[in-house]
Amino acid sequence: MTAALLIGALAAFTLLIGVPIAYVILLVCFLIIASDPFVNMAAVPAMLVQGMDSFILLAIPLFVLVGVIMNAGGISERLLDLAVALVGHFKAGIAHVNIVASMIFSGMSGTTTSDVAGLGRIEIPMMIKEGFRPETAAVITAVSATIGPIIPPSVPFILYGALTGTSVGQLFLAGAVPGVLLGLWLMAMVAWQARRGVISSVTYTRQRASLRTLFGAIKRAFWALLTPVILIGGMVSGFFTATEAAGVAVLYAVLIVRFVLRSVSWRELFAMFCEAAEYVGVIMITVAAASVFGWLVIQGGLAETFLDLIRAVPGGAMTTLIVLNLVLLVLGMFVEATSMIILLSPILVPIIKQTGIDPVHFGVVFTLNMMIATITPPVGICGLIASQIAGVSMAAFTREVIPYVVAMVAFLFLILFVPPLATFLPNLVFK
Repeated sequence: MTAALLIGALAAFTLLIGVPIAYVILLVCFLIIASDPFVNMAAVPAMLVQGMDSFILLAIPLFVLVGVIMNAGGISERLLDLAVALVGHFKAGIAHVNIVASMIFSGMSGTTTSDVAGLGRIEIPMMIKEGFRPETAAVITAVSATIGPIIPPSVPFILYGALTGTSVGQLFLAGAVPGVLLGLWLMAMVAWQARRGVISSVTYTRQRASLRTLFGAIKRAFWALLTPVILIGGMVSGFFTATEAAGVAVLYAVLIVRFVLRSVSWRELFAMFCEAAEYVGVIMITVAAASVFGWLVIQGGLAETFLDLIRAVPGGAMTTLIVLNLVLLVLGMFVEATSMIILLSPILVPIIKQTGIDPVHFGVVFTLNMMIATITPPVGICGLIASQIAGVSMAAFTREVIPYVVAMVAFLFLILFVPPLATFLPNLVFK
């Protein structure tokens, strides 16, 4: 017990001083192995390789690349123009535009960072120019980016599915309705804030777009809007798997920006491939490290101990879900969201299966919980990126984001208590 406490304290300290989570995990694994004479160090390299040896994980770099290409290839601006035509005339209209643009873009990217870093560089200056306070612009951009990994395609769903053996196709369909509902939920939150005068510095309201303007915006964004139709249609029809869909998406994105829109050169495309590779490298080394940690947890019987604790909670499966999500909400304040998914999915899913919880439903709830983690300080990555773009401090961001975090937690428990919102579509298609 003393050794475990010391290892835990060292891990917490290294996280606080800014050591990347992958290296913290590997450090913990090394210390566990060094303190246990029955664990063979020679098994670690094999577990590192095995953790990344998954066909479905090939989809991650491909979907990340799609997001990078769409952002840099001028697609983001076209989607924003469409969002402006649709909801720009609402009160606090550009805030609604921000959310709708994220809903549309999420059908192509599947990551929060590509949304907030790509669209955010356009949306935040646009919102500030039209009268929003910088912290408000940063918060709404960060919060809207959480929609991306819920609406398919989704990198967190791919990670969860690969690490737990859950159907990625079912997860994609399960996220469709909650993702759209989350967008509408956030728009309702913005409307309520505007009505209360919280977003009171807005000085400009757009005129309702004419049908001609609307159809023009749809025409300009047509090729981008076709992307999720091709991906989801192909997977649902069984024409290709999630990994193959990612490859199709990359080819389609390259064809659009290089030959249809002619917005990028081959040299720029090469730079985009390098940018995506850098981002994916961080994810994959974390996957490899987490696989070693998960193996040690299973070998040490920690999963069984945790299961016994869960079983001791009265109230059945729903109470188990509530307790797990409350714990995850707290952990998400201190550990990066992707790392949490990689680290905890292989441990939690066997537990929730034994308590009778649908792993597809849990996958949606778990991912949504982790998306809340991306906007909660001190390590919320979307909050950090958006604050940097807007030029505001994390303290100002934190004060502004609290109502939205409360709203998203309320939405989380709505999906938690009404499982058909997530399971209806996959049960209908995958009978």
